[in-house]
Amino acid sequence: DGVTVTVEPAFNATGTVFVDGKPGEPIAGARISALSPDATIEATTRSDGTFTLAGLRPGAYPLMVQAEGTIPSMMRTTVTIDDADHDGIEVPLEMGTEISGRVHPAGVAEVRLALRESTGGLEVMINGAKVGNAKTTTDEDGTFTLTGAPRGSWKLVAKSEDGYVGELDVEVDEPQDVRVEMAPSPAVRGRVLDAEGKPVRQVSVRLRPDLLDVDDPLARLRSRALGKTSTTGDDGSFALVGAEPGKFRLTVVDDRGIAYPMRGTTKDDPGLLVSVEDTIDCLLDR
Repeated sequence: DGVTVTVEPAFNATGTVFVDGKPGEPIAGARISALSPDATIEATTRSDGTFTLAGLRPGAYPLMVQAEGTIPSMMRTTVTIDDADHDGIEVPLEMGTEISGRVHPAGVAEVRLALRESTGGLEVMINGAKVGNAKTTTDEDGTFTLTGAPRGSWKLVAKSEDGYVGELDVEVDEPQDVRVEMAPSPAVRGRVLDAEGKPVRQVSVRLRPDLLDVDDPLARLRSRALGKTSTTGDDGSFALVGAEPGKFRLTVVDDRGIAYPMRGTTKDDPGLLVSVEDTIDCLLDR
C-alpha cells in the first residue's frame, strides 16, 4: 500500500522594525520571534529593517522583538494567519536610555540592570524582560556604557569573574554617570582530598540550598538556579562564589553527576551541611 502524507499549508509574514515615533529610521539586526504553542518561528531584520517570518501555519502569533539599545517589545504585536501571507507588519521599538560609569576597584566586570523586587506575578515577568537587553561588560579600566535602559527604578548590578560584586539603585530618566563600588562576594572555599589526604584535581564541587526536608518539587527546582558549581584546581582547592547567606549542601560529583561518598555523609544524605564563608576539607572515601 502507498503512504499518504498530508501537508498543511504554511504562509509568510513580512514587516518592518523601526524606532518608535520615527518610521523613517529602520532598525537592523532586530530579532523577531513569533510565538505559538507548537513552535517558535524566528527572523532577523535586514539593513532596511525589514523581516520575513516563513512557514507560519494558520493561527495567532504574538511577536517578541528585541534589538541592541532598545526596550524589548513583549507581545504587543500579534500576527494572525488565516489562509494567506500577511504583509505590512509595523513594529516600533522604543530606544532605551544610556548609563555610563565605572566600577571600583577597576577591572573587567559584567554590568546589568535588574529588578529591585524579584517576587510577583505577570508584572514582574514583563519588567524583567524589559531590562533583558540592558547589560554590558566593562573595559579593563572599569569604565562602561550601558544602553537600552528603560525608564524607571532599577538596580544596577556589577559582577567580576574573581568574585567581586556591587549593586546600586538607579532612577533611569535621562543619561547619567555612576560609580559602582564592588566588594568580595561571600564564598564557600576548601579542598577536596582523597582517603590518603592527597589533593583531588579536576572534579566538580556543587553547592545547593539545604532542602533535604522540603517536599515541594518547585522549591527544589528553584534551588538549582540558586546553586553554584566549581572545579578543583591542581591542589584540590575550590571556591564557590556568590551564594546568598544561608545553609547549603555541598557534594563532590564525577563526570556523570554521581556524588562521591565523603566522610561525614551517608548514602541517604550525601551532602555536607555548610554555611556561606565556611572553609572546609572534603575527604573522599575512595
